[in-house]
Amino acid sequence: MKHALSLSLAAAALMAFLPALPEATNEIGISSPCAGNAIKMEPVVNVDVTGSTLLGPTHFRFTAYNSGLVTVSRASLIGVANESAGSFPFADADTIFVSTEAVDQLAKNLRAAGAFSLCDQNFSTADVPLTTVTVFRGATNAVAHTYSYWAAFGEHADAALAIGDFIQEHLSGF
Repeated sequence: MKHALSLSLAAAALMAFLPALPEATNEIGISSPCAGNAIKMEPVVNVDVTGSTLLGPTHFRFTAYNSGLVTVSRASLIGVANESAGSFPFADADTIFVSTEAVDQLAKNLRAAGAFSLCDQNFSTADVPLTTVTVFRGATNAVAHTYSYWAAFGEHADAALAIGDFIQEHLSGF
C-alpha cells in the first residue's frame, strides 16, 4: 500500500510538470485533445450487406476513406472459386485509391440524399440480405450515423444510388 501511494504521488507530481495538450474544437463543437489531423485516414462511409438468399449466405463490405483509400470485399457460395477462402468458397477483396475529390463528392451526395438522418426500415423480408450503412463526417472526431434496410426504395433509394454509382464508377470490375 505504501508503494502504491508513493507511485500515485509521483505520477501526480509528474503530470503537474507536463505541458497540457492543446485542445481543439471541431466544427460541431466537440472538444478534442487533438490539435490537428496529422493523418488523413478517416472513414466516410461503410456499407455491409450480409445475410442469406435462395442461393445461400452472402457478405459484401465497402468502405471509403477521406484519403481516397477504398476497400471492398465479398464472400458467397456462388461465383469464382477461391481455394483459400475458408467456409465461403467464393471470396475476393481489393483495395484501391481514388481521388480525394471523388470521396468528397460521395460524401456530398450522401448528405444530399439525407443519409445522416435515415432510419432503419421498419419491416423485414425473406431471402434478401440486410444492408447496413454507416456514414461518417470524415474527420478525427467523426460523428457517425448508422441505418439498415432490406430493399433500397423510398427514403433509402437516393443514398443507395449514390453508393451504387460510386462503386460502379470506381470498382466496376469487382
